[in-house]
Amino acid sequence: MKVLPSIAPDRADPLEVMRRQFSHILFPLGALTFAGTRFVLGNQINLIDRHAMLPLGGLMLLLEGLLLGNVLSTKTIWKIGLSLIATYLIISLGYEVTQAEYYPGFSPTALWFPVVYLIAFSLFSPRQVLFFSSGYFLLCVAVILIGAFLSPLQSPKLNNAVMGFILANLFYIILLNIYNNLRSQYGQVHQMAHYDQLTGVANRHQIQALLAQKLPQTQDSPQNFSILLVDLDHFKQVNDKYGHAVGDRVLKDIAHLLAQHVRASDTLARWGGEEFLILAPTTDLAQAQHLGEKIQQVLSEVSLADQLRLTLSIGIASYRPDDTLATLLERADAALYRAKSLGRNRVELE
Repeated sequence: MKVLPSIAPDRADPLEVMRRQFSHILFPLGALTFAGTRFVLGNQINLIDRHAMLPLGGLMLLLEGLLLGNVLSTKTIWKIGLSLIATYLIISLGYEVTQAEYYPGFSPTALWFPVVYLIAFSLFSPRQVLFFSSGYFLLCVAVILIGAFLSPLQSPKLNNAVMGFILANLFYIILLNIYNNLRSQYGQVHQMAHYDQLTGVANRHQIQALLAQKLPQTQDSPQNFSILLVDLDHFKQVNDKYGHAVGDRVLKDIAHLLAQHVRASDTLARWGGEEFLILAPTTDLAQAQHLGEKIQQVLSEVSLADQLRLTLSIGIASYRPDDTLATLLERADAALYRAKSLGRNRVELE
C-alpha cells in the first residue's frame, strides 16, 4: 500500500513565463550587441572589450540554444547569464580604474551595471536580492579601491566618475530593494486572493474567473472542454472521528494527489469544503470520464493521513453551445449529486 505524503502541490514561479518570453528577445539582442560593438568600434574599445565581446555574444547564443532545447529551466539559464554579465562588468571595472585607456571617465560599460541588479531582482527572493546586490556593490567598491591603490586616480574627471558610479549603484540597490519588498507584499496578497491557503491549489475565485474567461473563447471558436466536480466521500466522519487537524492533512493529501495526476493543461482548484474542481480544456465527455476514473483508481492504491482509505465521487459536465457559467456548473453539480445518491465512489456524467 502506497502512502501519500502530506505535501501541498508546488505552485509554478509566476515570472517563469515572462522570463521565457523576454529571453527569446534578450539573448539574440545581447549577442547582436556584443558582436556589433566589436566589429563596428574595432580597436576603439578597450583591451578587455576587444577580447570579451565576441565570446560573450557566442555565450548569449548558447544560452538561447539551451532555452530552445529545454535543456535547463529559464531561471537557471538566467542565473548563468547573470554570472557571466556580472563577472564581465567587474573585470571591466577593474581595468578601467587602473588604465583609463580611452575615456576621461568610465567607459559606457559602466552604464550596464544596473542590469545586474535588475536581473537579480527578477530571480531571487527579497532577502537574497539584498544579500546579492549588497555583496556585488561591495565587490565593486573593493575593485575600485584596489585599482586606486595600484594606479592612483589623478584625473579629477575620473575621480568624479568613480564617486558618481558608487553613489548611483548605491541608489539602484536601495530603490530595487524597496520595489522588491513591495513585490513580495503584492505576491502575498495575490496568493491569498487566488490560492487556497490550506492546500495550495487555486481557490474558487480564481477558477470561476478562468471559467468565465474560457466560455467566450469557446463560443467564438467551438472546442470541447469539461469540468469535473470531485467530492471526498464521508469526509465529515473523518473530522468527527479524528479531528480537524487530520481532516486538514487529508485535504492536503487529496490536493497533492489530484495535482500529480491531472494533465499539465488542466487547472485544479478547491471548490469549497471537501470539494475540488478540475477544468479540463480540449476534453470531451468520454475523455473527462477516463480522467475521473484514473483519479479514482490512483486513490484506491494509496493511503492518506493516519493510514485512512477514502473514496471520491465525481460529477462531470462538458461544455454545450448554449451553456452559461451557471448552467455548466449546475449540470456538473447535478452529476455529482447523482453519484452521491447512487452509492458514492463513482463517476457520473451530465
